[in-house]
Amino acid sequence: MFPHRNECLLAWIWAGVAVLLLGSTSVLADLPAASSDAAKEVSILALFESRCLFCHGPSRRASDKEALSKLGAEAIYQTITSGSMKDQAAGLTEAERRGIAESLGGLEKAAATPPAPKCEGAVPAFPGRDEHTAWGGWSTDVENTRFQSASMAGLTAEDVARLEPRWTLVLPNTSTLANQVTVTGEWLFLAGRDGTIYALDRQTGCVHWTYKAETLVRTALLIEGKSIYFGDGSGTVYSLDGLTGALRWKQKADEHPNARITGAPTAYDGLLYVGVSSHEESAAAGPSYVCCTFRGSVVAMNLATGKQVWKTYTINKAPTKQGVNEHGVERRGPSGAAIWSPLTVDKKRGLIYAGTGNNYSDPVTSTADAVLAFDRRTGALRWHTTLTPSDAFNAACVIKGSGNCPESNGDDVDIGAPPMLVRRAGGHDLLLVGQKSGVLYALDPQRRGKLLWERRLGKGGMTGGILWGLATDGQRVYAAIQDLDLPNNRADGSINAVDVATGTLLWRTANPPEACKDRPKGCFTGMTAPITAMPGVVFEGSLDGHLRAFNAASGSVIWDFDAVRDFTGLNGMVGRGGSISYAGVTLANGFAYQTTGYSSFGSGMAGNVFIAFAPAKQK
Repeated sequence: MFPHRNECLLAWIWAGVAVLLLGSTSVLADLPAASSDAAKEVSILALFESRCLFCHGPSRRASDKEALSKLGAEAIYQTITSGSMKDQAAGLTEAERRGIAESLGGLEKAAATPPAPKCEGAVPAFPGRDEHTAWGGWSTDVENTRFQSASMAGLTAEDVARLEPRWTLVLPNTSTLANQVTVTGEWLFLAGRDGTIYALDRQTGCVHWTYKAETLVRTALLIEGKSIYFGDGSGTVYSLDGLTGALRWKQKADEHPNARITGAPTAYDGLLYVGVSSHEESAAAGPSYVCCTFRGSVVAMNLATGKQVWKTYTINKAPTKQGVNEHGVERRGPSGAAIWSPLTVDKKRGLIYAGTGNNYSDPVTSTADAVLAFDRRTGALRWHTTLTPSDAFNAACVIKGSGNCPESNGDDVDIGAPPMLVRRAGGHDLLLVGQKSGVLYALDPQRRGKLLWERRLGKGGMTGGILWGLATDGQRVYAAIQDLDLPNNRADGSINAVDVATGTLLWRTANPPEACKDRPKGCFTGMTAPITAMPGVVFEGSLDGHLRAFNAASGSVIWDFDAVRDFTGLNGMVGRGGSISYAGVTLANGFAYQTTGYSSFGSGMAGNVFIAFAPAKQK
């Protein structure tokens, strides 16, 4: 799949730029030593125009130069250094990487600026994950319901209607600020796109400590015991001391060069469970790339040491040679079935559930686009339910002449949001699963994932359907939809409430199409972010830059905040809010927290502002 759903199209861009602009060797290597900086810049841009405009030009799916420039130099630099373009940029010198980033990004690297002042006075106690924990990771529970009780939220429906910014952070050197935050006691934890972890005071935003990971971090930060856990863009898992930020341990979950971790880790009964994804799907765009060898996996680690307890691949057969592509380069398979989201724990049945993405190459497998159930203690695959068969796809399928598109050439409709376990009276539990196909499913965990009902909510597609957005209050399941219309450059969104027991659609509220009127390029009304629910209220962010709260029973809008505006952060730095994509609202102790800013390859509006909302004081 293309995970980040708009980073779906996104990854293609980096693949296209990497393959066509960088090639296999240095862009600047052939320039004479005496060449001026201006000549080098002209050379880079000339290569871009001569080799890349067929894919990155106007009316193309990949970003044009204007869209790339909005990413900024530092975001481009991070991508070619440690992100999805790192393999294609191999062999470039540091100066060349900086030169490419600054030429395409149009910005010099900004000076390192702390987003907030250092906290003064006594450091508050760090309670870890216990009864005081307000929001400890991707969800408040290991069932991934994304439901917060009124007491833990510290808010009522009446309070929600009065929410306003209490304080804001502006993070430098980024055009995307989309990680979900976690909160416990008086502590708040946020990961910046560049891999910086911030430990903040949840009420004032001052900084207790920071830690810099080796590469970018997209996962939410899990609080378990006295530690913080997360994964990075190289497939490495970290454990930090929550009070000080000191590194406890770090371990590779997978040694594949394209492995990465996008879903937050899940902890239960002394073990840390991690799903592994990759960006090989975009690397496959290169005609000389041997496609493909990555397989998704679930890894169980010891919480205290990081030592691997077990590891199970989502595809049980290792890739083997499957012939050659049209350029004579070897093809391999099966591959893919990455895990993009957090894992779900079924305590009663002793199982771990994972949703998987598409295959990257032929042959196709039944464990792609599927829900998999693993034994919690041994990692054995107990059962799986395939939702879409024969979905083999990679970025070569949208770049002519690459040669690595599998014959299946599927629709790329993987499962991005984690399966949600809903406990029902009488033990009739359900697994609720949303897919990029635009279909919502209910499976029976007691009968090996048997399909109970399904409900089509959108058209679906590569970057459409249900991306990250599901939540449930036990009676209704809420699903966010993006319906993509590429020919007309539209992506329309809606939030839907479905009866958990029957699959009946109860209400649907569409985003107003005028929300993108007079907005920057990249504004869409599609809803891709995960939903957060509390009693009587559901929150959903949108690519149009609005964060809205809806009446859970009727779908009416009870609060609407437009984040596309300038903000002055705690450090005096001015930033701008933008689109909201793959992180949802965190509710804790009377606050609602949201990151804003998502800009990748022409999809979404850039931003770098984190907002802490609290109810306005009544007069």
